[in-house]
This record gives sequence, C-alpha cells and structure tokens, in this order.
Amino acid sequence: MKTVISALATIALSQGGRYAVDFDNLPPGAMPPNWVVAETNGKGHTAHWSVAADAHAKSGKRVLQVRTDRNAVDETFNLCWVAKLGFRPISTGEMQSTLMYLGQFTDGEIQVHLRADSGEMDQGGGITWRVKDHDNYYLTRYNPLEKNLRLYFVKDGSRRTIASVESLKVGSHAWFTLGVSQHGDLIKVSLNGKKLIEKRDRTFRKAGGVGLWSKSDASSSFDDFVVKAQ
Repeated sequence: MKTVISALATIALSQGGRYAVDFDNLPPGAMPPNWVVAETNGKGHTAHWSVAADAHAKSGKRVLQVRTDRNAVDETFNLCWVAKLGFRPISTGEMQSTLMYLGQFTDGEIQVHLRADSGEMDQGGGITWRVKDHDNYYLTRYNPLEKNLRLYFVKDGSRRTIASVESLKVGSHAWFTLGVSQHGDLIKVSLNGKKLIEKRDRTFRKAGGVGLWSKSDASSSFDDFVVKAQ
C-alpha cells in the first residue's frame, strides 16, 4: 500500500495548484492515472499512447510516447488528456499529503518537454488546455518539418489558427520545451523559454481538461508535464 501511495504522490502532489507528471514512477506500457486517449477527425486508427523506457529521456529514464501506424490520416489529431478534478487526502503513517488530479484548468501555466521522433506527414506535437471534449480545445504545437510554432483553437472538430511564428530552427530528434500560459483571454506561448506568441482569444472561457497532442503520423515523446493552476 505504501508503495502505491508513494508512486501516486510523485505523480500529482498539490503544491499551491501544481500538477506534475514525470512518468518515471509508472511502469512501461502504463498510462498516467485518469488520463484518456482520444482523437479529433479520427478514421478508426487511434494512436497508441503509453509510458516507455528511454535512455535519452529529458529527465529520468521514462517518457510518455505516442506512436502511430502507417494508416494514419493527415487531418487526424491524437489526444491524451486528463479531464477530472478532485482532491484526495492520503495518509501514510506520519506523513499526510493531498493528491490533486487536475483536469479543470482555467488560468495558469503549462509546460512540457517534447521530442519529435518520426513522421513523414507531420512531426512534433503540443499542449492542449481548457479541453471540453475531443473536438473542442485550445492547442499550441511545434512542428520541426514545417519549422513553425502555432496557436490554435479546435471547435467542433475544426482547427483555426490564432497565431503563427515561422522559420524556427529546432529540428527533429532533439528535446525542446513548449510552454503556454493563459489568464482570462490572454494567451502566451514560449519555445525553449522564449516567448514567441502573445494573443487574446475568447473561444473557450470555461475551465476544461489539460493534455498532450500530436497530428497524423507524428510519433513523439513527452517528459516532465507540469501544470500550475491559478
């Protein structure tokens, strides 16, 4: 029992609204607790998401990977996200902690390390937030093939560009850090710690889920997913 509780505590420990998953305390083939896999505009070939051992992880020795097959469709968006918010007190002898499953995100900051592993039609991936369901959410992503960073909203399954930055130089097979913050209708996006996008948008005003994203045949690895909610 203590082993299970210890593993959970490292996955999601409430520290002033902070939620972090580094995947190192999850076995290969597993998924983070309460996360679900979905797709936008899917054609019946759902991507495979799971924790995997990786000697070249950004930190530790495990990552969350998304893998697609050769039947991937160009306009399919692959989602892996957490949609439930709750607090659960845990007591382990003299230690007491509060676990936080953060799914209902309105304002705050989100960051993840990401590596584009492969993909012929698409590469890279990104972060989703204020997720209502698999067809409605905000999204920011970096694509090494296109060399651009973009901010979108996806509404009723249709993706619309809010802002784009072109001619960036982060290539495939290299770890990069993607970050986003939202306060009210103001959205800021950073790549490797440098703010590149700042825009206002009011498409989604209510709290929603948070998660990760890739497109089409993009196979990618994610590490150190951190959410700071306000």
